[in-house]
Amino acid sequence: MFSYSRLHDISSKVQTAARTTAELCRKSGERILGEVITILRSKSTSPDSRVRAGVCLTLSELMWVSLPTFCGRPWLIMLLVRQNTTDTQRDAQEDEIITMVRLSLVDDEAVVRSAAAQAFDVLQEQIGAKAIDQTIPTLLEAL
Repeated sequence: MFSYSRLHDISSKVQTAARTTAELCRKSGERILGEVITILRSKSTSPDSRVRAGVCLTLSELMWVSLPTFCGRPWLIMLLVRQNTTDTQRDAQEDEIITMVRLSLVDDEAVVRSAAAQAFDVLQEQIGAKAIDQTIPTLLEAL
């Protein structure tokens, strides 16, 4: 599990919710994961910084519990898309997750950026160079 010591401003309820959501997705698999990602996408632009940070924590937990790969693809990504999807659709799902994390890395609130940094650590382990290539330009622009 992650160390949440850098995220003191996030309540333990948000941290528990992130862990619980990830565990629920791990146990239920694709039946629920797609819906959770849709909800996270909508909440990633919330005016409440605690909600935005919670989205990042939940993405971190989702990717953390799914670190093993399946057929060379991250398990999380394999769950997000059904077997009959095209590479283009799979790439779009990866891009969606990368976008949520990337935008959070340049958020105005430090607590969101800190949560996004943890999500990015796991994201680059899951998706690799693609996550880095799609994120670094945004970070450089923010300087």
